[in-house]
Amino acid sequence: MNRISSTTLYLSFLASLLASPAATAQDFSAPSQPTPAPSAPPPSSQESPAYSGLPNTPARFGLGLGIGNRLTGVTGKLWAASTVAFQAALGEGADGDNLRAQLDLLFSPGAWRSSDGQYVVPVYIGVGGSLGHAFTAGQSLSYTEGGFRLPLGMSVLVRGNPIELFFEIAPEFTVRSNATLFGKYGIYTDGSIGARYYF
Repeated sequence: MNRISSTTLYLSFLASLLASPAATAQDFSAPSQPTPAPSAPPPSSQESPAYSGLPNTPARFGLGLGIGNRLTGVTGKLWAASTVAFQAALGEGADGDNLRAQLDLLFSPGAWRSSDGQYVVPVYIGVGGSLGHAFTAGQSLSYTEGGFRLPLGMSVLVRGNPIELFFEIAPEFTVRSNATLFGKYGIYTDGSIGARYYF
């Protein structure tokens, strides 16, 4: 009798194991599929950005000469992005007895491109400041003036060529340290053309 009871309990225990979800899942679940190997990443694109090979590449610096009715001298330009740049100029004023400096932040809202992409003519606008000092000459007393300017211009860029040609006009509003024959305040229209070589 004890043997029958033990056998019955053993069979009941086996039946409960077979009927449990864990056992069922372990014994009768379909074999797992092998994990597929990860697909190779697509080859990276070798296409160059739109500004590749042009001077307006971020962190590129150009140095050259500008000729204008308010300042003639050395000009430099540093591109922060393909559409944003800082430009500066240092030189002599139109009267030949003064020094002038300019610093501008430029934005390019658009550009003309040739059909083959070889030539690019970005148009730019900006805001900046000017500072100048006129030395005593004859009856004219020395004075210092400073103000702000709003440059508007365009550049001519050629792919693969490190030269930039530019043309711009800029209204200027200045205040002088003392009154002159022209008064204490000045309103000018500055215009300049020039070229820069990019390193």
